[in-house]
Amino acid sequence: FVAVQNGMRSDLEPDFKGLPFVAPATYFCFGDYDVSLRASSTPRIAPVVPVGSVLDSYHQATLRPASRTDTYDVCLVSQFRSEFFADGVAIGQEHPYAEGLRALVAHMKSALEECGLTICVAGATIDDPHEKAFYQAAFGRGVPFSFRGPFSTYELMDRSQAVVGVGSTCL
Repeated sequence: FVAVQNGMRSDLEPDFKGLPFVAPATYFCFGDYDVSLRASSTPRIAPVVPVGSVLDSYHQATLRPASRTDTYDVCLVSQFRSEFFADGVAIGQEHPYAEGLRALVAHMKSALEECGLTICVAGATIDDPHEKAFYQAAFGRGVPFSFRGPFSTYELMDRSQAVVGVGSTCL
């Protein structure tokens, strides 16, 4: 059988409660990073073929406009998760992921202001008001923000000169 990476970089040999692992004949993944991950951790899978994002390929082939208009200088692809921002927990005592996201956003804000650049945020959640409030607190209430919808991230990426993200399968 064939395996296709679907947004996760998890172990391909999970414990199926004593059942034998059946290795796929071919594993289609996002990129060379995933090839190097699999080389040492799952040697029984061959070949591992980097094909990029299937969703991005579909978007490029069917939905992307023929002519491109850059509306924003930078698109930030959000990796916000509410569960990493615990209520009542002091900044600096949160989950390391939350601390990292705060640091990224602070550095981006500084660079955007210094260079006079515009930004938009492609949301990770469908409708989490905490996510939108997090980015509005960082970049101002007027920051263009789009909750996740079908291909909404790719559409904002298409309208931006540069894209910044961490761990996103869009990149």
